[in-house]
Amino acid sequence: MKGTWSVVFLSAPAANEVRGALQAKEGGAHDYVGVFLPCAPNPTTGFFFYLPRAEVVEVDISVDDAAKLVMSAGVIQPEDPRAGFHAMAASLRQAQVTGSEAAPETEKARREPARPDL
Repeated sequence: MKGTWSVVFLSAPAANEVRGALQAKEGGAHDYVGVFLPCAPNPTTGFFFYLPRAEVVEVDISVDDAAKLVMSAGVIQPEDPRAGFHAMAASLRQAQVTGSEAAPETEKARREPARPDL
């Protein structure tokens, strides 16, 4: 159905025999790709079919994230990899701020050897 989208897993391009039959039926020289449409929440069941490659919208998410999306019925969304970098940068900035305040303690710890009796 046009305008309806689903997460599918790309497989292989259609074999020559399949592509020829599909092109004859559809009346065009489309390039077809095999896709697997998993069922939620059990992605080991689903449907395999061919789509014109031009109608497939590829998204930049990992197979793991796509599987989580399908198995959770859309509840678990793929994470933006930049969000992790932003969080890491914020943590580093915070550590620099608190590290400058704790510098005397850090310097003291460097000068005094660890006590073996502790």
